[in-house]
Amino acid sequence: MKCRSMIFSFSTVLLASSALAAPALAIECEALWDYKTPNSDVHAVQTNAAGLYRTADGTVLDNMPTFCRVAVAAHPTSDSDIEYEVWMPSAGWNGKFVGVGNGGFSGSISYGAMATMVRAGYAVANTNTGHWGSDGTFAYRHPEKIIDWGYRAVHLMTEQSKLFVKAFYSKAPSRSYFTGCSQGGRQGMLEAQRYPEDYDGIIVGAPGYNTTNHYIGGHLYLASVLYDKGPNSILPDWTAPIVGKVLNEACDAKDGIKDGIISDPRACKFNSEAMLCKPGQAAKTCLSPEQVQAVTKFYAGPGSRVPAGYYPGFDLGGEAENWPNTLSSDFPYGGEHGRQGFPFFKYFVFDDPNWDIHSWKWTKQSIDYVEKKEVVPGQTIAYVLNASEPDLEKFKARGGKIMHYHGLGDPDIPAQNSVNYYDNVVADQGKKHGAAKAQAETDSFYRLFMVPAMGHCRRGPGPNTFDMLPALEAWVDKGIVPTQVVATKYVDDKQSAGVKMTRPLCPYPQMARYKGAGDTNVAENFVCTEPKK
Repeated sequence: MKCRSMIFSFSTVLLASSALAAPALAIECEALWDYKTPNSDVHAVQTNAAGLYRTADGTVLDNMPTFCRVAVAAHPTSDSDIEYEVWMPSAGWNGKFVGVGNGGFSGSISYGAMATMVRAGYAVANTNTGHWGSDGTFAYRHPEKIIDWGYRAVHLMTEQSKLFVKAFYSKAPSRSYFTGCSQGGRQGMLEAQRYPEDYDGIIVGAPGYNTTNHYIGGHLYLASVLYDKGPNSILPDWTAPIVGKVLNEACDAKDGIKDGIISDPRACKFNSEAMLCKPGQAAKTCLSPEQVQAVTKFYAGPGSRVPAGYYPGFDLGGEAENWPNTLSSDFPYGGEHGRQGFPFFKYFVFDDPNWDIHSWKWTKQSIDYVEKKEVVPGQTIAYVLNASEPDLEKFKARGGKIMHYHGLGDPDIPAQNSVNYYDNVVADQGKKHGAAKAQAETDSFYRLFMVPAMGHCRRGPGPNTFDMLPALEAWVDKGIVPTQVVATKYVDDKQSAGVKMTRPLCPYPQMARYKGAGDTNVAENFVCTEPKK
């Protein structure tokens, strides 16, 4: 899961809602200086005037409404320093609260995401998850900070933020929602699994929910493929368009349209030898044998290097746009798999800043050590970080809804990983309600949307900008089931440049199929249907 600030990007999920008439404020914003929450200290309260707003880290946000900002530091343990902020519109509050998620190792406040929400009339909160900085060093010999990052910070932020909202408006939020991608997706899943009372609806994007599996079978495996074999096996940025061209030529038209988008990667077969350099071929127009082998391993997944079924390989699509900075970079630490994976093993697992990938042995004992190492007595790393529990019955029973999305061209967290979790939930519902009802019971509260060729939370050659919050609210409030979500591709991914195409996102296992007539760049000319066998 990436640590770059753009990992949780609202260029992918543009959330908006019409503001309703707000109740009279119970107190002035500045009176919240005196409001107390357990084991917490308020260290900033201010009314921010409409217009430009400069955040604590220097980010300048425009078109802001007048809002009340409260910044808090919480200390649930002697080694905890969980900072969070709550922003509440001074007028036009729609009566709802939204928690927004983080990316990678977190370590910052997601001000851009908060701004999107407060502009739309929501009270909103986000946390630094208990530390500042995104390099993972916070975990070194600080077990309570690992727990804060793992699950405690978001839950604490949620509970306490709602208290500030109630104090400010004299009423509790009528509905509460959470939205996040990557690390934020994992956070949302944990909320549904462990704290089902926190939120009425959750938007989950590209979650590395089985975190220990992801760091071993994803980050560490790819780091070993790309970096451990020496400089000949790395994939510099110039290799991405070459791979993408070969795959598009083999697979693009299989969905009935040649549009630069591989809609169903599972139906795609390609010959990796087509990427291989021929005698006399110009430099940077083809791949070396070592690079072709690395590409093949990327799509195949860990295989026998880890226990069977431990972690899937990656899907095809969008390589030219999605690979740079994630797979490709300089030897030996470039790319997100190395930048994310190595700190995890250094500071979370082995407590050794000098740990090196060459010391790792692909054995059951090594993997078991990671899974079973205790952060504190009685809490293993797997328990603290993993959000892989498929039993969502408590969340479902209170009317909770989940909308889950994942880009099929994600080079960071395999899209199949999300499919695997969804299938596990269906199986769990079958155990509880009978196999014949499993799918219907799951569909009643949880829907997964796969996004063709989209990268990790954003980017990609296809429609990659969409707004799931209105659909989620309609589902929670009115029982209107989301049968599709329309996604947009803007020219150069800039909204100001105009719309290039629209396409429906369909609830898994359905996919968008062209009706056979009309403009292929218009969503209404597609229908959601089961893929052809």
